[in-house]
Amino acid sequence: MLYGVILGFSKKQVLAHVDEIHEFSGLNEYFDVPFRYYSSGMMSRLGFSVVSKLDPELLLVDEVLAVGDYEFGAKCKEVMHSFKKKGKTIIVVSHSAGDIEGFCERAIWIEKGEVKRDGDPTEILNEYMNRSEEEQRIAEAVVKNDENRISSL
Repeated sequence: MLYGVILGFSKKQVLAHVDEIHEFSGLNEYFDVPFRYYSSGMMSRLGFSVVSKLDPELLLVDEVLAVGDYEFGAKCKEVMHSFKKKGKTIIVVSHSAGDIEGFCERAIWIEKGEVKRDGDPTEILNEYMNRSEEEQRIAEAVVKNDENRISSL
């Protein structure tokens, strides 16, 4: 109840969907445990479960698909696709290239607090991955150079 109210829903809204929230969360016997005893994964499951049943105008998802098991992740993706079909605004913060490419129509690459790229998810992911591969090659060259210097001592 408290979590739903913290997220901006009325007590009446939460009460009307509490059984559905319980079922969606998969928290089973832990559902009535005081919130302060929840792990971060349990909090994320409960948070997404509350939001999934209360139909918000804006959904901000921060790595929730990485929490829990495959079944919960699939349920989350189903809810997100249903929100997308309804024209809801969904902001996904993720390091999962598959989730971004498979779900998003637009991607924004943010690096050190600055927008580096904004546009087509596939193009941005390709550029990001190429950059990451180049950084990896540079890092490997630095390590190899350091190893050569140490072995020559």
